[in-house]
Amino acid sequence: MRTISKWGTLALSAMIVVLLTTNARADSFNLTVANANLATQGAGPYATFTFTFTAMNGGGTDVSVTANGLNGFVFGDHEIIDLNLSSGAGTVSNFSGTGLTLATGSNQVDGFGNFNFILNDGNGFSSPYSSLSFSFDVSGTVSNSSQLLASNGTASAAAHMALSTNTACTGYAGNGGTQGEGTVDNSACTSTSVPDGGMTLMLLGGALIGLETVRRKFRV
Repeated sequence: MRTISKWGTLALSAMIVVLLTTNARADSFNLTVANANLATQGAGPYATFTFTFTAMNGGGTDVSVTANGLNGFVFGDHEIIDLNLSSGAGTVSNFSGTGLTLATGSNQVDGFGNFNFILNDGNGFSSPYSSLSFSFDVSGTVSNSSQLLASNGTASAAAHMALSTNTACTGYAGNGGTQGEGTVDNSACTSTSVPDGGMTLMLLGGALIGLETVRRKFRV
């Protein structure tokens, strides 16, 4: 009896794991559009958002969100993560970092419209995140981000970001809208200059003249 009970317990546990795994579905998308300030730091993509949906006993869906910065971009400060949900979120938990809090009401995110789910980070960009995660629950059955999110007329998701090598220049990236919308209003947001063709030839010519001068000196 003990042997049967043991194997029966193991089988039941395995079935539960399989069922939970089967019920969990995930999808992801990138934030590819930046407002004017952030666009000066690179063309992106800037981040990827991954959503994992797990059906809960008694109804509702648990949503786990993981945000990863791409191409050297990091998250920070207020409005660090912004979502426009189709329905209200329940308890928000399992934050991967400290200082993250849920804002109340709907707020405007520079260049990307209003969002009804916004996380703020009290640490600003003094301790930026290259990756962060959290979870919340919603009513009803939701199995993909298209069901979870709704466009606010511009985007359905955004984030407050900066290039890790220049966190003084901050801006927003989203999954919709127009790249570089608005005006650059931060003096720290300067693009890295690349010499044009004429300047490149001048620099190359100067280098060759200098090399020839050194060669003549050693021939004497």
